[in-house]
Amino acid sequence: MLLRFRWLFLFFCFLNSYSYAQTYRFQGTMSQNVLNNYLDRAITMQGQSEIEGVNKLSEAERRRNIAMLHNVGAKFVSRIGGWWENAYDQAAHDALFAQVRWNVRRIQTHDREVICQAAVFEYVSESVNNIAVPARVFRAFGLPVVRRNFRCHEMLYPAPAAQYRVYDGPMAESMRRFTPDVTTQEAQLWFYYMATRYLAAGCEAIHFGQVEVMNRRDVGNAQWWALLQKIRTYAATRNRGVVLCDGHVPSGGIYYEPQLVQTMPLAEWQSYRPTSDSTKQLVLDFHSIWVNYQEAPGCTPERQPITIQVDPNVGLHQRSLGGLNPLGWTAVRNPYLVELDNSGPSAEAAVGCNYDRNRDWFLWGWDEISWFAQQPPAYRDSVLVYSYYRIKQLDPSGHLAMPGMRGVEPGMGRPSYLYRCNTGLGNQQATIRSIWRGRYADSVLQLE
Repeated sequence: MLLRFRWLFLFFCFLNSYSYAQTYRFQGTMSQNVLNNYLDRAITMQGQSEIEGVNKLSEAERRRNIAMLHNVGAKFVSRIGGWWENAYDQAAHDALFAQVRWNVRRIQTHDREVICQAAVFEYVSESVNNIAVPARVFRAFGLPVVRRNFRCHEMLYPAPAAQYRVYDGPMAESMRRFTPDVTTQEAQLWFYYMATRYLAAGCEAIHFGQVEVMNRRDVGNAQWWALLQKIRTYAATRNRGVVLCDGHVPSGGIYYEPQLVQTMPLAEWQSYRPTSDSTKQLVLDFHSIWVNYQEAPGCTPERQPITIQVDPNVGLHQRSLGGLNPLGWTAVRNPYLVELDNSGPSAEAAVGCNYDRNRDWFLWGWDEISWFAQQPPAYRDSVLVYSYYRIKQLDPSGHLAMPGMRGVEPGMGRPSYLYRCNTGLGNQQATIRSIWRGRYADSVLQLE
């Protein structure tokens, strides 16, 4: 047997970590209980709204995905739309939002309670210069209305890049050339425009990518706070009156600390790491990051095993900062969502048991979703059951976003493709449905 199961009876632990009642009702605000319920039924659907390229789906494939979401009982559909290095003109850009609207409407036809999330990432390119700034965006910022397009170069950090620190290292010049600086007015116009267009298309959650890459000049996160408050004001007049804002936060989270704006030098801000404080104002409604799998012994050519453990310096398990949530309640640890992230290993790099250990942030040489997609189907099923309950065991604030659809880079010169959980494709649909229906509720599966 390549995989051996050991079932531990952890009913008390389960009740302690999963005690919130299953309700999804909200209007104008959202309780912590309801937010946890939504995140507990999260699934990633990256690519569902692609309008061009090799991963563009046919309408039949989109409908098949929507039927799958209904079948498993998804309540929070993440990454339903996103912009990353797309060379769209205005017509194609508008078509993207039309596709998002099409998807949201059909998903909610099956279940009106579902929240759909779009993404505005930490990447801009000169393609944004093709997009007109609407008059309403200028008005939202109290600016004169003029006819012009967005300007990529005005969104970026001022040189030199090395004065900014990104995850404990100096920012590379290559990163500076595509990373928005949230303190620039142009970047704020862009983020507001993208977020509100997604909201107008029916989305009720926005993922803002790696927010700590974009706040290197935003002492106290004052600009992030002001920007998200504008977006929340717009959301109050749309859909159910709420927008859930999240972002990747490797530090554990970000606070709005206006007292630092006048007192902390920019150089000191580069290494500032707040400690959890329940009296501080959280910027994000929930936090997010990758799962943070660790490699486990027993690698074979067929299966590369993993485990999930608390790391005091990496990930969000027992590290999500608590405080005053923007939705109006206090959290000891802010709710968080982990996903099988994609980052893309080198196309020619070795993967599996003999991968280059100097590339130590990869998982057996892959990013998380690419690793997952290479595993045998039965092990993928086991990984999902283990991950869902292991995260609850480690931290009741944590939730797993099931991998519904996401780009995969298999490495070793093989072409990229979309992993899809659907029955007949990736074949994890039935397992996701069973997990969410509580089939494994009295036990925790440990991988060995």
